[in-house]
Amino acid sequence: MLNLIRLDLSFNNLVRLDPAVGDLSNLQILWLNDNPLREVPIELSKCHKLKELDLKNTYIITLPREMANLSSLLLLNLDGCPLKETLSNTYASGIATIHEDFRRKEDRKHYKEHLFDHLTEWVYPSVPKDKIFEVIEQIFGMLKDCNSEMLKRL
Repeated sequence: MLNLIRLDLSFNNLVRLDPAVGDLSNLQILWLNDNPLREVPIELSKCHKLKELDLKNTYIITLPREMANLSSLLLLNLDGCPLKETLSNTYASGIATIHEDFRRKEDRKHYKEHLFDHLTEWVYPSVPKDKIFEVIEQIFGMLKDCNSEMLKRL
């Protein structure tokens, strides 16, 4: 199945998608519409050739930030999903905005990890790591609307 290009699992009463879907490296089209699916596994972000993802009429509320790795994704259908307000607004703005939002979230995660490593190893090695983590969470909470370029400067 590694050469599978299109997978139609719509109308199958799927509650969960097997994380092994990430092993389908040639997958370009994935239809999961009209299933009681509640989440998309992070492993789907390994399907770098994915161009079309149909999640219409599922119970998806949010999507993993790792979907930023799906740079080939041209069509994402979330119609009829009970999306969180932030994702709903992004989805209404189109696929380019979705890619940008996923990239920003993935960058935030990377910059947060980098700052944590730097502070715990070089700046405050004697301070308990949980204290540093709390401060970083506060800082990034205040910077939640910053784009990737602004975070990079930090």
